[in-house]
Amino acid sequence: MCGSTTEIRMRASMVGPSSDIVADYEELSTLSQDLFGEFENSTEFACYLQAHLDAQAEIPFDGCPVNFDSILCWPRTPSNTWAVLPCFKEFKGVAYDSRQNATRYCHPDGKWDNYSHYTACHHMTEPPPDIVEVTSIIYYSGYIVSLVALSLAVIVFVYFKDLRCLRNTIHANLFITYILSALMWIIILTLQVSHDHESQS
Repeated sequence: MCGSTTEIRMRASMVGPSSDIVADYEELSTLSQDLFGEFENSTEFACYLQAHLDAQAEIPFDGCPVNFDSILCWPRTPSNTWAVLPCFKEFKGVAYDSRQNATRYCHPDGKWDNYSHYTACHHMTEPPPDIVEVTSIIYYSGYIVSLVALSLAVIVFVYFKDLRCLRNTIHANLFITYILSALMWIIILTLQVSHDHESQS
């Protein structure tokens, strides 16, 4: 599987501003259908296919050809101009602000700049509200279960006099500390959640 993917990438990478060789679409389509189908739905494949179609059309163009920089597909751009594309919504599992733009310069000689400017593409620092709500529920559930279990343990140590010894007294004090810690977390989390709801409304 990995070897076939590498083969596709090697063949597809033959399409570029510095090469006159164009990947053969029919040859690529004869590969494994599962692998080809997955690759065909990617931005990378669509970019290489567009470069292939542009090369087949043989329409004179004084500028930079279609090019994939491993992140975005840059369209044909006139020489000595900046290409502008919206930032990607997601990259490697991280969400980005697609309202901003990425840029890349096309030099006067019709060659792309080696560096694409993604400095304006900032990742979304605030998680979606649904994730925050689920996380809060998990926190609440965990602390409440801990609080109940620790309270029962302290009650057992206090109620049964036969269990009173130095070791169990130390454990009881430790449990009381955890109970206070859980109570503080629940209070803080409650205040934080209520504050967030008020700010959203």
